[in-house]
Amino acid sequence: MNRNLAQLVKFAVVGAVNTGVDFLLFYISYRLLYLPLLFSNLVGYGAAVINSFFLNSLWTFKAEQSSARRLNFGRFVLINGVGFLISSVVVLACSQIMAAEFAKLSSIVLTLFWNFLVTKRFGFAGVKADG
Repeated sequence: MNRNLAQLVKFAVVGAVNTGVDFLLFYISYRLLYLPLLFSNLVGYGAAVINSFFLNSLWTFKAEQSSARRLNFGRFVLINGVGFLISSVVVLACSQIMAAEFAKLSSIVLTLFWNFLVTKRFGFAGVKADG
């Protein structure tokens, strides 16, 4: 399997785990704790971003040096900050025409593409990838 395909598969596996984290925390925050929609989105998305960084840096893109990991974390947070804005716009817009849970799932699907392409290009730039 070529390196890009292997990374995409690993990124998708990490993404599936993060989708579960994101959606579960969103659901608990919004439906069980009755927190506001956007704050609930932030809780789920934020936890998934932190989890995503560690799984992707250690497994998908293999950032081995702690100094590189710190630099990449800053980039990763910026990239995912834009992803959060995309997610929030989609959640707000879609929740007007569908249940909040389906709006959240829609936002997860749309941000997947942004997050992979930009993270691969800039988030872990210069990191030795496995092979």
